[in-house]
Amino acid sequence: MIEMQDNPIKFEGDFSSLWRLDVMPPIYGLSWWWYWVLILVPDPDKPSRSRQLMTLWSTKETKAVRVSGHWWEPGSRMHKDEHGGFVIPGMVCAWWYDGETMHEPLTMRECRMAVVGDTHPLWPGQGDGLGAGAVIPIEREDLSMGMSPGNESMWVSLSSDREARSRGAPSSFEAQLTPWWGPPSELTYRNNEIALGMGYDILRLQGMKSRLVVDGEEMEGTAYVQKVTVQAPSVPWFWGMVHFDDGSYLGRARWTFDQPTRMGLVSHLTYNEYPFEVFRLEIEDEEGTRTLSDYDWIHGNAEHSWGFLH
Repeated sequence: MIEMQDNPIKFEGDFSSLWRLDVMPPIYGLSWWWYWVLILVPDPDKPSRSRQLMTLWSTKETKAVRVSGHWWEPGSRMHKDEHGGFVIPGMVCAWWYDGETMHEPLTMRECRMAVVGDTHPLWPGQGDGLGAGAVIPIEREDLSMGMSPGNESMWVSLSSDREARSRGAPSSFEAQLTPWWGPPSELTYRNNEIALGMGYDILRLQGMKSRLVVDGEEMEGTAYVQKVTVQAPSVPWFWGMVHFDDGSYLGRARWTFDQPTRMGLVSHLTYNEYPFEVFRLEIEDEEGTRTLSDYDWIHGNAEHSWGFLH
């Protein structure tokens, strides 16, 4: 078992492409970009669960796509300025699981967004292009996510929609994400061009510490961050992650997508994301066998999809 190191003072890795959306040339109808943050905090009332906040900032090269019954029509394509900044049409979507109730959607909002690194003239202060930057929805409320100078921390700001608040959801969320330890807080990068410009480009921070303030209530936990570019038809997938020593959780969220194709037909993809509870665990390595009883807490998230969006 890897021994945990002292908390690092910054996130390690090459973050130079974190705020670039042109790493791969776009393909109309196929290209999809998103930033995705998952925050997990222990539920003090039920130690076997954790509370979760998921937030997604996304855009797609498409004429229209229906997201869980809501037709999103971008009306324009991504624009890159002479300083390397981007203005994108897109959506901010989020859900919040409070340990009992899944508030979904917590936010589902169309907006234009600016994506800039710290060398852009709009960034306050002098930058070095090594990671600081942000995605900033152009909205009356702060729905931004970004990296602070020196890659010492990240932030997430979010406000829930009026309809979600009417159903009992909190109204404001503010999070600070900091390095946890070693490999989980070091950026991992995967890029794969399959053929004809199709492929994917993924950056991940797989384990971070989080401080989340929900309507004034402060809580601490962990977080996971990824930036993804997909340049291919969206096909079914399965994915999951677990953070050990912090609690498990229950709940469910489901997103559906429909995109017009040829001859008036509509392609469809359902993306299903949910917390899970661990009932059995067995890990074998050179140090022996570990089971669920060897951990004080475990929490995680899984997702799968079905359909074919093209």
